[in-house]
Amino acid sequence: MAVTPPAPFVAPNLQALQIVTERLILRVPRADDLAAFNAMNSRNDVAAYLPRGVRTLDQSRRALVADMAPRLAADDDVMTLAVERRRDQAFIGEGVVILRSIAHMGGEVGYVVHPDHRGNGYATEITKALLGFGFGRDELHRIIGRVD
Repeated sequence: MAVTPPAPFVAPNLQALQIVTERLILRVPRADDLAAFNAMNSRNDVAAYLPRGVRTLDQSRRALVADMAPRLAADDDVMTLAVERRRDQAFIGEGVVILRSIAHMGGEVGYVVHPDHRGNGYATEITKALLGFGFGRDELHRIIGRVD
């Protein structure tokens, strides 16, 4: 029985990416997200669940600029998407996709939801959207999630 090798990985064009769910829009971050992005990432109760500490305004600015140029083309590339609520365009968090291994077509997903918006099922909705993106177009074969 012949085994067909997987098709070569094709990095998606992410600049205009927008994932729309029932209540949310996951999109590439914009410069005007800085105030809300920093308000969330400068909190101890957010940083407690992340592998980094509380961010200063300058650290948030640098992270946001990096996030504004998403790339999923090489092992361990990270794409962070801003998450906004559809009904009022409020920034409520971020969703993350990490391309862990092209050879094994593996990835990872994660999220951060601002504490003021927790308990509404947004984390589940973000995760489902990111899984749909990762498994879409028959790209990734395995996706893991680390959640706290």
